[in-house]
Order: sequence, then C-alpha cells, then structure tokens
Amino acid sequence: MYVLKQKILAVSVAVIFASGLSGCAMDQMSKEDIGTGIGVLAGAVLGSKMGNGGAGAVALGALAGGFLGHAIGAHLDEEDRKDLAAKTAQNLETMQAGQKIDWQSAKTGNSATVTVSNVTEEKRQVNIQTASAITVPADVKLLSKTYQATKATTIYTQSNATTGNIVGTLAKNKTAKVMGMTNDGQWLLVARKGTLVGFIKSEDAKIYVQPKPVAVVAKAEPKSEPQHEVADLDSMSAKEVKGQAKTVAFDLDSVQPVTKQATATTECKTLTYDINTKGQTSKETAKACKVGGAWELG
Repeated sequence: MYVLKQKILAVSVAVIFASGLSGCAMDQMSKEDIGTGIGVLAGAVLGSKMGNGGAGAVALGALAGGFLGHAIGAHLDEEDRKDLAAKTAQNLETMQAGQKIDWQSAKTGNSATVTVSNVTEEKRQVNIQTASAITVPADVKLLSKTYQATKATTIYTQSNATTGNIVGTLAKNKTAKVMGMTNDGQWLLVARKGTLVGFIKSEDAKIYVQPKPVAVVAKAEPKSEPQHEVADLDSMSAKEVKGQAKTVAFDLDSVQPVTKQATATTECKTLTYDINTKGQTSKETAKACKVGGAWELG
C-alpha cells in the first residue's frame, strides 16, 4: 500500500496541470467553489480553474489529474490516471463514508473502485487573501459557499460588531462568497473578488440556492430565462456597498490584498482505490481535504 505523502505548493501545481483535463470534465466541476482567496500552505490540489479574484485567487474548481500519479503511477498510464482523477473529482464533493464509484478505462480496460473509507474534520494552516484592515480570526471553519442576505446587514472589519469598523452594507437578497465561519458560528467571512473584506452576522444570511431555469413558451422555440447572478458583492460598486454609512474603514475599490495565516477546520475524506490492471489487483489510499474550495491531496 502506498500512501500519498509528497507535498507540492498548491497554486503552482494547479497551474502546471491546468491543461491536463478535458473541457467536459471541467464543465462538470462545481462553480460554487470558484473565487475564494484561501490557499493551502502545502499539498497537491485537485483544482485547475482560476478563480475570479485575480492573480491572488486560489486555483479552484476542476481537477488536475496528474496528482494521482504519485500514488498509482506504477499501475496506470498517464491518460488513465487523468481519467480516474477526473472521475474522482466529479463525485468527491457529495460522496460520504462508505460510498463508492466505479471507473473503467475505455482505452485499456483497466478499472478501479474508489471508496470513501472515512470522513473527518481536521485543522490545517491556510493562507487567506485579505484586505490589510481586516482582523483575521486565528481559528475558523472553512465553508467556500455563496450566501444570500435575508436582511440588510452590516459588514465589519472584525468578527465583533462592538469593536469592528464598518466596511459597508450587504443589501437584502444580495449574495456574496463566504470563505468561512467563526468557530462560534456567529460570523461569516465575506469575500469580494477573491479577497476577504469583512464579516457579517450569520443570522442575517442563508446559503444561496440557485433557482432552476423556467422554460418560457414562445412561438418559435422554447427558451430559458437567464439564471440569476450570484456573488453580487463582486459586482457591486464600492459606493453601493458603502450605502448610507458616513465613514467606512477602507475603500473597496482600492484594496491592496495581503496574505495572512490562520488555522482552519476543514473536511477530509480518506479514499481507497481498488485497482485492476490486466488481471492484477492493487489497493492504494490517499487523503483529500477541502481547502478554499479545492480538494488537496496530502
């Protein structure tokens, strides 16, 4: 049994292997996890699609299949490794302990069964891209989700409304990317264009659910209404976010992101690969932990 141990800088690896996936595989990755500025300090990231946050945004979204070569390279060729890795990534988000997926190569006939043998929560050191005025909590729980404000809610520079300066307001029904949550569950870490810009009360927001397109009957042919835009905070102007506030802690349009470290609690899944190559079987294991929306093998 070979357990993956090699550590590779996350963003570098993601970029190097960005060309390793087909467009089809990338299309099947979740767009929910694109654009949050959280990066692992080390590890091979199952991600290659760059977030919308610019150069500092962590590489997220689609799987770069070459990583599994470190664990199962002796059993499968490069094309099979990439195909199996893509199959893993397409299902990893929703798989729970005991669930499995089957894979077979159309080219070689090689096959594998991937099983999630264990699901745990672990603490990991992460880099967070943030506005310099933001006080980053020492310990947070990673989320990488889009939230919608249920009421007009103030964005603060600290996860404490009594001491934090005001950044602006997230208007009712507006959405924003949320990097994580404070351990007491009371505050959400809000991102704008991949950078942490403040905190809102968790009681003032809910996880955003994308409305399903509604078919519109037309004389020519059925059409679908355009989907609602998400992450509205990204597209709101600094003036709109400021709202009625007389003074704000900093101008959102002139943010110069910095990197700060924090300890983050994240979900980890232990994967067992039962591989069959030309009648020979082998078993490999690897652990995948979700950091900033990407699954890191380490």
